[in-house]
Amino acid sequence: MHTLAVALWGNGNRLSQDIDRSVPTEYLKVLREHYGVDRHQTLENDLAQLRCDDRNTYQDPNLLNLCLRGRMRNKAGQQYCPACLVERCYFRRSWRLSIHPVCTEHHCLLLNRCPHCSSVIDPTKTSPMSKDIGYCAFCWNNLRVDNTVLEFETPKLLLAIQDSVKTGWFEYENLRLRACIFMQGLWRIVYALYGIRSEKLNIWETLCSSFGTNYQPLTKNRPYYNFKDESPEVRLKILSVVDRLLVGWPDTFIAVGKELGLGISHFDPANKGMPYWLDEIVRRDLNKGWYRVNTEEMQSCLLYMQKNQIPITRSGLARELGLDVSKKLSPNEKLLFEEFRRRH
Repeated sequence: MHTLAVALWGNGNRLSQDIDRSVPTEYLKVLREHYGVDRHQTLENDLAQLRCDDRNTYQDPNLLNLCLRGRMRNKAGQQYCPACLVERCYFRRSWRLSIHPVCTEHHCLLLNRCPHCSSVIDPTKTSPMSKDIGYCAFCWNNLRVDNTVLEFETPKLLLAIQDSVKTGWFEYENLRLRACIFMQGLWRIVYALYGIRSEKLNIWETLCSSFGTNYQPLTKNRPYYNFKDESPEVRLKILSVVDRLLVGWPDTFIAVGKELGLGISHFDPANKGMPYWLDEIVRRDLNKGWYRVNTEEMQSCLLYMQKNQIPITRSGLARELGLDVSKKLSPNEKLLFEEFRRRH
């Protein structure tokens, strides 16, 4: 296999990557030309409609790792439904998706660990002595065990995402857009839930309390990628909260965002841009610094604060104007503010 990879691509290391996730498009093009298959018959389009961008990178938060390839066993791997393996013993394509922590057919959580030895699931390392891939690759015990049935209905958001895998279009509430565009916005919302930009406000804990979800801490380190490493139970909780935020879009989202004081810095701190369906709402209804006051409005506000004996500080001025406290004053505003403080 290494010789074949070198002959095709000049680099045998490509076999150590998930070919449907991290191999560049030009490598798949060479593979297609050598085998003479149609473009739509290759892995190039496998789950492509749910990718965040056109680049096949291992950092895509939606696709779980296909196999370990020497990685440590404490990293996340595949997930599976024991009941599905009993019926037909093969790993479904939807199990590769981190946003599918639930089996909608049997209404149970997927498992991402062996129930016997707690090792990650890696069907590519199954021993040849095993009867099929329904056995753990490390302890050789049967993975088909009884699983707990969920006590609540599967969030409708998960069903909508599952349909979008087949059609390429996401339709839910007042949203109808391409699945890849929706996924870009979904990861922005997940980023805000992790609260990387909120040192004093635990957004995730507050939302769990508001929506009646059992609180469980999240790993606050590069959330796009840590979402894959979370257990199916935690991923289900995150997606359930997002589902509640999208109900009646965008009214619920705006109300919760204003209550928590969310702004564009929580969703797009690096200012790299967001998909239009989320960017419009965040900038128009949540970003407190979207409207910039003029000097007349600022001077009028300063006189009002003086008359009502309100301490003249930058944070107090920002609150009275309805702006973000972290907003920087322009040179003219800063000069006016300093002159007013000196005179009064």
